Amino acid sequence: MNLIILKATKKLWVCNDIIISQNKKRTTSVLFFLLFIFILIIFNENFFMKLDDNVINDIKELWPNKWNDIIKYFEKKKDLYNSYPDNVKEKVKNPKIDILEKIEGRRKLIEYEKDVLNKIIPKENLKDGVTYLSLEGTNSLCRYVDEARWDKQNDCFWYVRTKFGHTFEDSMEHFSDVIDKNLAGFTPYKEK
Repeated sequence: MNLIILKATKKLWVCNDIIISQNKKRTTSVLFFLLFIFILIIFNENFFMKLDDNVINDIKELWPNKWNDIIKYFEKKKDLYNSYPDNVKEKVKNPKIDILEKIEGRRKLIEYEKDVLNKIIPKENLKDGVTYLSLEGTNSLCRYVDEARWDKQNDCFWYVRTKFGHTFEDSMEHFSDVIDKNLAGFTPYKEK
């Protein structure tokens, strides 16, 4: 590919001499185009795929226990992306854009979780045996359970669940206990 660009550059250079003699106003745009091609030759796309220090620090902050694995995963994904032909790369998401989107999504999730924690009843304020209603709008966080009974001895909520036609009691932890575990947690908002 660099050879093709180099040949194109030589042809443009010849064209540039003709343009200079005919129209000096176009010279600037052609020179900028040549400079752009020169930059592409020197800095191939691998240069643009490196994670800068700010992104690495964001990853370390947002995933303190997994940051090294995430960076290794990005490197593997980047190598795979670089092995694709150009026509495939156009259709596949650039790994650097993907990681930046994941960072932004993680920031929004953490902000949302903090907001939910500020609205729900803390675990230490729950009364044993009392049934609580979940915070409105948090159904996806707590298996779409609307109400559950707090069991202080087992440190969990109990609710009625139906699965594959069978109804039974199931347990769920308080939302504050499961934030970093990617599990469902009940979000008690008020007593029933």
